[in-house]
Amino acid sequence: MSSKQGGKLKPLKQAKADKKEYDETDLANIQKKKDEEKALKELRAKASQKGSFGGWVCRLDGISQESNVWTLLLLFLRAVTRVVGSLASRPAAAAATILYHGGALPRDRALERLVCDDVIDCAGDGDGAEKYIFYFIINIIKCLY
Repeated sequence: MSSKQGGKLKPLKQAKADKKEYDETDLANIQKKKDEEKALKELRAKASQKGSFGGWVCRLDGISQESNVWTLLLLFLRAVTRVVGSLASRPAAAAATILYHGGALPRDRALERLVCDDVIDCAGDGDGAEKYIFYFIINIIKCLY
């Protein structure tokens, strides 16, 4: 006997899982996961909006992003002027120190006498940003050399 089955086969029914009883910690963990998923969904929705950073404007204590940029620029320029001032006051020592720490200065005793680590340390007398600019310049030289 031949039997023809037309159409798709129906999948077998799965056995129903027993309902679990949750204690307080399990319920708290489940609620925490739901809250995290909800927050993530909201962030994705904000990120998908048009505009810079999803229409998000950086505000810090009621100050707009534009004034924050100017404040950071002024701090950066102040640090750069101090670095330039220390470079101008002792140019040979500052250049030799930067090149030495950058690995671009040949290892020669006569040249190593020009290296003064206090050039970098004296730059950090203020808030320390100048010292980081020196290290930034040194790391650029390391990358290029």
